[in-house]
Amino acid sequence: MRNIIVREYLESLNETNELDYIFPLLLECMGFRIVSTPKNSRGQSQYGKDVIAVGKDSAGVMSRFYFELKGNAAKDINDRTFFEKDGFRDSILAAKDTAYNDSSIPEFDSLPLRIVFVHNGLLMENTRPTYDGFIKREFPENNFERWDINKLTSLFSDYLFSECLFTDEESYKLFKKTLVLLEVRSSEFEDLSLLLDKQLSKFSNPSIHKAREISNTFSSVKLITAVIYSFAKNEENLYPAKVCSDMAILKTWAWILKNKFEGKKTIIERFNGLLFLQFRIYQDYYERTLPIAMQAKGLYDITNVGGERVCYPLRCFDYLASLIYLYEAMNAFVHDKEKRHNNYQIQREQIKQLLEHNSGFDSVMLDTQSIPLLLLFHFVVCHKENDDDVQFLFDYMIRVIENIILRYHQQGMLPELYGNRIELAKSLHNKSDHYQDESSLLLVTLCEICSFFQSQQLYELIYNLVKESKVNLQVAYPCDDVDIEQLLFEANLSENLCVETSIKLPEELSEFDRQLKKRYNPIPYRTDAVGYGFLRLLAHVHFQSDMFPDFFNVGFLERLDHPSPQ
Repeated sequence: MRNIIVREYLESLNETNELDYIFPLLLECMGFRIVSTPKNSRGQSQYGKDVIAVGKDSAGVMSRFYFELKGNAAKDINDRTFFEKDGFRDSILAAKDTAYNDSSIPEFDSLPLRIVFVHNGLLMENTRPTYDGFIKREFPENNFERWDINKLTSLFSDYLFSECLFTDEESYKLFKKTLVLLEVRSSEFEDLSLLLDKQLSKFSNPSIHKAREISNTFSSVKLITAVIYSFAKNEENLYPAKVCSDMAILKTWAWILKNKFEGKKTIIERFNGLLFLQFRIYQDYYERTLPIAMQAKGLYDITNVGGERVCYPLRCFDYLASLIYLYEAMNAFVHDKEKRHNNYQIQREQIKQLLEHNSGFDSVMLDTQSIPLLLLFHFVVCHKENDDDVQFLFDYMIRVIENIILRYHQQGMLPELYGNRIELAKSLHNKSDHYQDESSLLLVTLCEICSFFQSQQLYELIYNLVKESKVNLQVAYPCDDVDIEQLLFEANLSENLCVETSIKLPEELSEFDRQLKKRYNPIPYRTDAVGYGFLRLLAHVHFQSDMFPDFFNVGFLERLDHPSPQ
């Protein structure tokens, strides 16, 4: 049964971005040293050498291997694929005749050469005589191998699926359930969460850095993510793959922090492989959806008109938060300042167009939507080009505040405090008994934004709303008696935040500026120290944990280690 799942998965892979991504993982687990992959040579002639590696052959002789990969329409060797341009014959002759040199590996050029044709299909019997004659003539030294779907199924089962995933019956069952439930919209991916935890827990002794255990751990997580990505693409719904990749990244980074591995170069290199897979999933998702989303009401679902009063705004803010995370994460790997600046220019305009064309962004219905609001303000303000960008934010904030007031006057509801979407849905027409809006952290955040704009006009709107509704204003701080950084990547922090309540608003914004003081020492994040601060954004977005007081500081932060003014 397990081999059937493995075979069906392998047979479904295309060559580009699928088979050529997962195949190097197999080679790593088999003990090969990867020299070059399709990623290194994308857009260049590969001359029958999709993957180049060094390892031992079946006789135990250290050799250099040229692997040529074929999938999709070229996965079977038949009369057409044998003779067509860039088909089997052309690729093998190119691999044989074109030299590849690498001076960075001692004696690489003098190692025995083996050429391997890898395809997730079969050799058709009517083509076998032509094939056998060609191989006998071109490879008299018997240094050619062919790995077909049968061979690949066996290797993947032995080295990847069995060693990484299927070492126990529970992992196997969790993996199957995860794939079955990918298309269930109500699924919270609990099985995937347990499966990932199980893989990460297999690293038995963090004090002993065993290369094989490290390799298996990361290969397991990457393989799970890659398989889910492949299944999601086949279903033409990348959203589950996007959510699952978030879980893989967050759990793996929490595991790295827990074991204090963030300073280990080999660990970071392997984590980058997982991170770049997430980028690929996100890019694929937004390349398909962003051109539509930026059109008029592009994020509106015309098939769900009855529920779009709630679903449309939720979809808008979720979409925006993940998009900003992607931009910040990818830009962190762009070291050329001019290129990074140009990226931010393009991205900022895309975000502005997204907001201008989707009125769902004007309706803040959950207190936790302060998270995408702060991400938006931080992104635009930190990378603004001119005053027009600030004016755009100001005009947008007028609409947001006016709609919060309008909803309160029409339905008697402020944004739901705990981000409870079920109770929000139940309150589509009438406020449910369990809808909580007696307190708010969001409204304090909006007052701080008013201070940024120095707008008494906007501030008065919030002041009058607070006075009329008698809502209890709050500010949340991370508790200092726990390792808040590791917890940030593991779960929602609602139980690990200290909340200051009963904050009173004065009538004048200038008085608010003087009275509100956030006594708080910023946290020295280990994540930021190694250049991965963008991961904190993902953690806040995924777990819906309120942003810490220093994220978008406009002057209210006062360090605890400084004496307060008398």
